[in-house]
Amino acid sequence: MHSGHRLLKQGFRGEGLTMKQRTLLAALALLTLAQPARAQTESDDTAAKASISQATQLIREHKAQEALAMLEPAVAAANDSVAKAREDGLAFCASDMTLAVLYSAMGAKENKPSVVFGPEVCSAYFLEAYVLTELGRRDEAIVELEILRGLSPMDAQYASELAFAYVKTGRISEAEAAYQNALDYAEFFGDKDRARHYRAAALRGLGYVAIEKNDFDAAEDFYKRSLKIEPDNPVAKSELEYIRQHRAN
Repeated sequence: MHSGHRLLKQGFRGEGLTMKQRTLLAALALLTLAQPARAQTESDDTAAKASISQATQLIREHKAQEALAMLEPAVAAANDSVAKAREDGLAFCASDMTLAVLYSAMGAKENKPSVVFGPEVCSAYFLEAYVLTELGRRDEAIVELEILRGLSPMDAQYASELAFAYVKTGRISEAEAAYQNALDYAEFFGDKDRARHYRAAALRGLGYVAIEKNDFDAAEDFYKRSLKIEPDNPVAKSELEYIRQHRAN
């Protein structure tokens, strides 16, 4: 919220503000009229954190099936909580405070109560998708990632992960849309390094999609733009070399 207070001191015309700052300013203005956003109880958070922590350790130990068994009750509980929240309003989960503010404002904009669950709910769906992918159940993983996107529609990481899953299943048009979404929303992460990384990742993803569409000029542009953010990324460098060789042939 501190960044929002600084924005309020700059005035309401939005002159010289970035898209992120203008959006946050609008969100803060809406929140002054909003019903308070509800969240999970402390006991719910504690139980979710414990499940996530244990599942993460199992994943590190390459015990995907056991991790899935650990995550399934947490995801089921999250599904129940989300369904209950949606009975009379909107439901979101947020991986950082900036996104939480924006999601709360969405409810205010529609004059509906909104529940913004913490990162544990996001992580439950995300980790289950990861484990399902490890187990070769990619279609089921996509379902979980799509649910997660619905709960956190402005999270560039989740958009990128869904886009990659679409790529792996040959759904190129959907992958392109998801990568573009990730590019559009990367700046909304409160952590600047995280924002830069997912912006670069989205550009690389769009570059891959462009190659799949035989649009090598667009692909080159995307990869070069990504290198301006992450100059040492080996994937971007390798793909640019592939484009160079393709043209030479």
